[in-house]
Amino acid sequence: MEAVAKARKADNKKAAAKKEDASSPSASPQALVAETEEQQLGLYEQALVSFRSADFRKALKLFEAAAQGPEGGLRHRSNVHARICRQRIGSDTVDLKSADDHYNYAIRLINDRRLDEASVHLEKALRAAQKPPAHIHYALAVTAALNDDSEATLASLRRAIEIDPRQRLLARRDPDLGKVVRSPLIADLLAGDGSTGAGT
Repeated sequence: MEAVAKARKADNKKAAAKKEDASSPSASPQALVAETEEQQLGLYEQALVSFRSADFRKALKLFEAAAQGPEGGLRHRSNVHARICRQRIGSDTVDLKSADDHYNYAIRLINDRRLDEASVHLEKALRAAQKPPAHIHYALAVTAALNDDSEATLASLRRAIEIDPRQRLLARRDPDLGKVVRSPLIADLLAGDGSTGAGT
């Protein structure tokens, strides 16, 4: 009888430990189970923290665990975020080699408003380019403008126009440049007639 009691006590301890691990923030995502709405919400909130810090692999596992929980609204939101995580993870594995590869990928990132990542790939495109890349400098100007960085916008836009004066006309009509084009220095730069500067 004593042996049976000890065995039951040990089983109870294991069950309690398993339940505690499932709700613990430090538990691995694979071990997490959303058996209750409270656990499901906890997993979802942890997943959002990882998602916002761009740790998409960890966030994906947490969202997938939360998507198995009982509350329908949280299941739906978890599945939506899980799909986004898979897309982001997939984009991180894209094989980019040439200047055009990095430039085209950066344009996608700009459209998604992933501006810091776009800047990184545009800088890589600049380093890989074989000739003066006015369009890459222009894209850097747009990225800076979307970040409300008028100083960086001016520097990149000036370089783009020096290489290809036609970029000036494009800039005048580009809505992505937004309010930064009203900056006095940028306005002066765009006020020229485009008759000077190096061609492509």
